[in-house]
Amino acid sequence: MNPTGSFLQLIQALTPRYGEGEAHSIARIVLEDAFGTRHYAQFEPANDAQRADWTRITTALVAGQPVQYVLGTADFFGLKFKVSPAVLIPRQETEEVVDTGVQFLKKRAQATPVILDIGVGSG
Repeated sequence: MNPTGSFLQLIQALTPRYGEGEAHSIARIVLEDAFGTRHYAQFEPANDAQRADWTRITTALVAGQPVQYVLGTADFFGLKFKVSPAVLIPRQETEEVVDTGVQFLKKRAQATPVILDIGVGSG
């Protein structure tokens, strides 16, 4: 794919801070989550509201704000969680730990296990 337009401009703006691969991932997340499209190369904001959202989002990202805080959501273990600077962003490594725990419990549990999460973040 040879991205053009707004998508490419966002990647180029984010690359100095994040590197090209991470910039591409962030731009993809923005288009999918904020604008509901997977047609990255053809994307251009369609109206005044989208242009205002695009400007707000790109300005915040270029300033170094995490994409999860800018969009107000984070993916974790197949679910979307609302996030803000008042909570921690779920990490991919934590998702791997949770998956390992779930697999462990599936192999050993006779009944539905009860899991208690205490003191491991904003929960």
